[in-house]
Amino acid sequence: MKKVIIIIASAISIVVLFVFASYFFLHSAFETFFPYSVVHTGTSGEYAETTEKLLEKKYGEKFKVIRYGNNRATVYPEANPDLLFTARRFSKSKHVDDDYIQEIVGLQYKKLAEDVLKDFKYDYYLDVDLEFTYEPIDAKQDVTIEEFKKVFPGIVKPNYNWYVSEEALELENKELYQWINNVVTIPGQDNSQVCMYFLNQENMKLVQDNYKNYSYKEAGFYHKIRDSLWTIQELKDSKLIVDYNRFQEIMNGEE
Repeated sequence: MKKVIIIIASAISIVVLFVFASYFFLHSAFETFFPYSVVHTGTSGEYAETTEKLLEKKYGEKFKVIRYGNNRATVYPEANPDLLFTARRFSKSKHVDDDYIQEIVGLQYKKLAEDVLKDFKYDYYLDVDLEFTYEPIDAKQDVTIEEFKKVFPGIVKPNYNWYVSEEALELENKELYQWINNVVTIPGQDNSQVCMYFLNQENMKLVQDNYKNYSYKEAGFYHKIRDSLWTIQELKDSKLIVDYNRFQEIMNGEE
């Protein structure tokens, strides 16, 4: 009986050792060959600290990682906690790619857009994103839009995510599109895109109060407001027309 117990205990030990060895082997293999599949959680640890140090070396200022996963992090400069951007780095790499400069320029486009929307009487929240690139951008934090256009390796195409109170649905088509046209014709854009979302009062407040705390890549935040988005966009009596050709017809007075 004693011998049987020893054999069983030995078998269990071997199984446990095999499970742990397999875990560490597979974890290492996935991190090497599929780096984006390894998830890092929390706001501290080697990944966050190394990312912060690499960004500090790159830009000459201090940064704070607030969350990370799948080899990308949401970061802000300590001098401006409201400016969130994305940094991407393989877990064992000493190189970091980021869209810090794009976010800085995006805020400049946002200011221009808010200027042309100053007489828009409905509640809204505007976010502006520029294309992420892995190619180096020869620009510093004080870059202007015109300087950025000269060094950015691609098309400067601001994407305006415009969250608007559903009350704006009372606007006639042409008036609604005129506001959109005011944004897409802002000087200094090679191209642009406006995504307009109509929200009820509850979700409009949710966006205004919380949007800046989230990366646009995080689906969790959109999950909270999606019911409102879908409800408003699917209204049968909505006058909103999304077809681009029809938009041109309306702006040309062919309504």
